[in-house]
Amino acid sequence: AEEIEAFYQDNEERITVSREAALPLVAGHLRAERETRARAKLLERLEGEHKVKRFLPPLRFELQSSGHPSLGPAAAPVVLTVFSDFECPYCRHYGETLRKIVARYDRQVRLVFRQFPLRSLHPDAERAAEASLCAADQNRFWEMHDRLFAAPDGLGEEAIGAMAASLGLDGAAFGSCLGSGRHRDRVRRDIREGSTAGVDGTPTLFVNGRYFGGVRSFDEVAAIIDEELADGK
Repeated sequence: AEEIEAFYQDNEERITVSREAALPLVAGHLRAERETRARAKLLERLEGEHKVKRFLPPLRFELQSSGHPSLGPAAAPVVLTVFSDFECPYCRHYGETLRKIVARYDRQVRLVFRQFPLRSLHPDAERAAEASLCAADQNRFWEMHDRLFAAPDGLGEEAIGAMAASLGLDGAAFGSCLGSGRHRDRVRRDIREGSTAGVDGTPTLFVNGRYFGGVRSFDEVAAIIDEELADGK
């Protein structure tokens, strides 16, 4: 109950439904995140205790990376695809971790950002996703990405407009893009493709198509990348 209350208090300005309606949604979101982390730790412990050897290649999902915001070279041997939500506090911290990963591995890793706004819990997340892609039209996706995650006053229309102005974007073009819903289908296509690959919460990471739900530490992600690089030799 304390964790649910803390999450609600931290995100109250961004939640437009009533407190009574929001708390069960928050509880479900936090429970799913906790179950994902607990399952991963349990499997890791059991595999170590029983000396599990894998002879089948890991399951990999085919995920499109071209045409989506990315960092790193297109020819990088390891592609990190993250499905994220701009109103998810876990996504904000995980994004910082992944940016550090890209910096560490230089030209060996490419980070691809895919949209997965949790509309039932985060009512402004889908519009924020569209705003990030409108900024991408002006080659400023990552700057808008950082501002959306750092927004102190929520992600309402006025706040997003102020972010666009602070970046020096063409205001008329940005407003037309956002107002017309130009990227709405693109965001929803990301949601559909993510759901098909098993995404049911954020953040969710795929490493060369391998699914890793929940937040992973820098060292955990680095170990997975090292494994992929070793297998590619």
